[in-house]
Amino acid sequence: GFSQFIMYEFYSGDEDQAQERITKLAKTLKERSIVSSLLEAGINVVSCIIQRDEGRAPMRHSFHWSAGKQYYEEEPLLRHLEPPLSTFLEL
Repeated sequence: GFSQFIMYEFYSGDEDQAQERITKLAKTLKERSIVSSLLEAGINVVSCIIQRDEGRAPMRHSFHWSAGKQYYEEEPLLRHLEPPLSTFLEL
């Protein structure tokens, strides 16, 4: 079946700010109350696009539900792919 996903978009001027936002999102996606709410809504993938300074490509990160770990985990192989496309790739 298809995975339902939610996408966030942020603007970040520099590399440090961008990494800080990703780190904060990854931590948030491990919080029990957040995880419960997302799973109840049927969300299997959370994607984040961070727009950076003009002339630089946006950063894309996708966090997939890991039943074994019981939290959303980023898949590094899918980093920087368009979020909807990442769910169609087989590894």
